[in-house]
Amino acid sequence: EARDLNTDVRRFAEQLAGDSHPAAAETSDAGDDEADSEAARSRRTSERLAAAEQRMREARERLQEAEARAARVEQERAVEELESARAELEEILRQMREEEVTRLLVQLETRLRSMLKQERIVTVDAERLAAAAGQADRERQLEAARLAREQSAITAEAAKAVALLTDDGSAVAMPQALAQVHDDSAQAAARLGRGDVGSETLALLGEIAVGLEEMLAAVEKARTESSDDAAAPGGGQRAAAGEQPLVDKLSELKMLRTLQMRVNARTQRLARLLDDDAAIDSPEQRAALARLAERQRAVERAAHDIVAGLTE
Repeated sequence: EARDLNTDVRRFAEQLAGDSHPAAAETSDAGDDEADSEAARSRRTSERLAAAEQRMREARERLQEAEARAARVEQERAVEELESARAELEEILRQMREEEVTRLLVQLETRLRSMLKQERIVTVDAERLAAAAGQADRERQLEAARLAREQSAITAEAAKAVALLTDDGSAVAMPQALAQVHDDSAQAAARLGRGDVGSETLALLGEIAVGLEEMLAAVEKARTESSDDAAAPGGGQRAAAGEQPLVDKLSELKMLRTLQMRVNARTQRLARLLDDDAAIDSPEQRAALARLAERQRAVERAAHDIVAGLTE
């Protein structure tokens, strides 16, 4: 067993040493500094693992020679070397997670800002089209089709943003909010494609814009806090390796509350469109109710995941 452990430690040390070799390609000065820092940490980790392996070997030899006390000393030194290597690895993982979160927040902020800009343009043009009573039907159809294509492009961008958050896996409410924006955007594009620029379509476009504004504000806040923590002496408050969430729990709870309020408002709006005693026989009405029920279940699941700490 000691031989197997030594073999595993040696392989891990050799792998780290191999990964720490500097790249042959030229990079910027800032990139070189960062690479050197990571390489230095990797080398230190490799050296400590190698030292731990040596201590293990010496401890095994002492045991074979029936020198239990001396073997115990070597074993304790091996544990110290392994603990130092573990601390180095945790620091590497923590810094990698910080850099990953920063990149993801920048990507999300850029994407959300672009989506919001386009959504506002579509909304203004749809309102103008709705108010143009004297416009020829053919012209209205062509303009509505153009707006549908632009709204479909926003839908595609929303799908990419959802994928980014889903892959990260450290947020619950924000992926739900983006998924709702994606679904609403797809519905709005379908309505515009039919030439529908009525009050329901305009209300839907308005909700999409508001949802994007709220998410953009949350991402901007998270990015600012992340930058402030990185600029603080000692790197700010450091979370354990791999545990830094994309956004904090307070922002998640605020987003979750907004999602529930949006479900409530849509339920009230749908209720006003239906007579209390009338049967729901319209396919569109049934589809709207089904979407609303699924949205309520999604909010419920997100609340459960946050309370249970499933993303921590």
